[in-house]
Amino acid sequence: MIKNLILFICILTLFFLVSSSEIFASETIFEDDFSNGFEKWQFVRDNGYPWTIINGMSNAYVSNKFSITEAVPKDEYWVNSISDMEYSLDILPLNGVDRNISFSFENLSSWCEIHFVGNNYYLAQIKNNVLMGYFSGPASLATNQTNHLTIRKSKDTISIFINNNLVGTHKSEFFNDAVGKIGIKAGTGAVSPTVVRFDNILVRTLDDEILPVPDQKQTNPQWSDEEYDSAHNWSVSPTISRWGCALTSLSMVLNYHQILNFSDGTSITPSTLNTWLINQPDGYIGNGLINWIAVTRLSRIISEKYGTTKLEYGKSITNHFQKAVEEIENARPVILQTPGHFLVGKGVKTDHSDLYINDPLSDKNIFADLNQQLTSARSFVPSHTDLSYLLFLHTKELEVNITDSEGNQIPSLDTFDDAITQLNPSEQIPLQVIHHLPKPVDGKYMISVKQNELKPFKLEIYSYDQLANVVPLHQQGLVGNNEITFELSYPENTIKVINPNCSFEKFKQALDLSYQQKYLRKNYAFSHLNRIATYAQNASATKAERYTNFLKNLLNYYQYAMDENTHQYLLSQLCQFN
Repeated sequence: MIKNLILFICILTLFFLVSSSEIFASETIFEDDFSNGFEKWQFVRDNGYPWTIINGMSNAYVSNKFSITEAVPKDEYWVNSISDMEYSLDILPLNGVDRNISFSFENLSSWCEIHFVGNNYYLAQIKNNVLMGYFSGPASLATNQTNHLTIRKSKDTISIFINNNLVGTHKSEFFNDAVGKIGIKAGTGAVSPTVVRFDNILVRTLDDEILPVPDQKQTNPQWSDEEYDSAHNWSVSPTISRWGCALTSLSMVLNYHQILNFSDGTSITPSTLNTWLINQPDGYIGNGLINWIAVTRLSRIISEKYGTTKLEYGKSITNHFQKAVEEIENARPVILQTPGHFLVGKGVKTDHSDLYINDPLSDKNIFADLNQQLTSARSFVPSHTDLSYLLFLHTKELEVNITDSEGNQIPSLDTFDDAITQLNPSEQIPLQVIHHLPKPVDGKYMISVKQNELKPFKLEIYSYDQLANVVPLHQQGLVGNNEITFELSYPENTIKVINPNCSFEKFKQALDLSYQQKYLRKNYAFSHLNRIATYAQNASATKAERYTNFLKNLLNYYQYAMDENTHQYLLSQLCQFN
């Protein structure tokens, strides 16, 4: 009895796992398992002599070089007006190197095809014997093994899935008017023969777009009680179950992109991802904030090991819902943010009225059911190019201005507030301010900092090269109303203090404030420095450099009367002479 119950539970669990990985479509318009032979098919390139039925599958044997055979549904079994669709089938390649699937077949002069050769696929559209679009990407169909292929055509976008795993998405205006039938096809190039079998043909119209994102919960007992980041420092409940919504969402998105294992073979889960982030110099920033850019480095490292895709990070600045829709329609799930929570957007209703979601904290699957405002949409886009970034992070109290070397604002700089949670009044985590600058141009950047009250500050700076390798360039010390300006050179990753608006008057103000707030602890040190600064203030401009050097030497002499932050702060208030 117990064994039967366990078996039933296992089967039920498997059913839900399989169901959750399918792409939802609305209506079946064509299907065939070849149990009645080729009753539903017509042969358009020959009389069908290469085709037979073997072991319940259609079998194509092409013996001659540079030959093609193809079958498409008969008119009475097809809806000619169909354009957007999901076409899936099983393919068993047995011999040869060419594997072909056709769709949007109108006639022998106008058709689309996906052609697999070696470790790559090639997507082409032919219109009136003219090549209108041509795309390629890495993917293969295993020989002597059944492969489940899905082609999804939605408006101007073609998405290709092998065994329910996305391998490529291509967008072109040429696909908009592509209508016609699906086809099964076999051919040879210079290598012959080709032997390939097809089965379980299924064509469905598209309705709501739902991507096969695995569903994971932060409350899963496998990791729910593990400590999230170093949360014991700022939470009485420091577990993944409490704080791991972004972490779990990230794990789901990585797994969707077939980034399943670390380089050592360890499976990627919320638990192992948490460990990886903790062990990075930039994995978690602030109080428990995931640094999404560090994850692009992880995708690159894993890509070098397994050939999986590298991911480039992006965040919506405005129009968050539209950004989510665009990403999902391009077969890329997004990480959605609401006040105090993160979740995965995986689908779009046909009328674009709502999103389908995987919520790591609940079983809700429609965004509207959360009754929350959408505050951002974060994407991970397959990339083989540039993962470079500059990231800045600081407290809300610190005013930071980042410009180019000429003092101009940088249009691509994204500045936003963030905190791990705002929902639980008993555990309010202070807001952090983050500045993202993707693909920074080489050169110098000016970074000025100030705050209303003279007190310690910390500005975290992370510099990333095109491979997402990181160099931390953190700056800390004291600052008040007299701002401090840093000059950052990228990609050299050098940073130095400059003071374009310096004066002895401002130095005296900083000195006086440091003494009043007891950062400068000795009266005689303050008196001596203040007296020399007064002389300098009233001296001629030609003597400014000499007085500056004298004050620097005095600051070094009296360094025992202040901490290092105060020492560096006062030095920063003096003019720089080259």
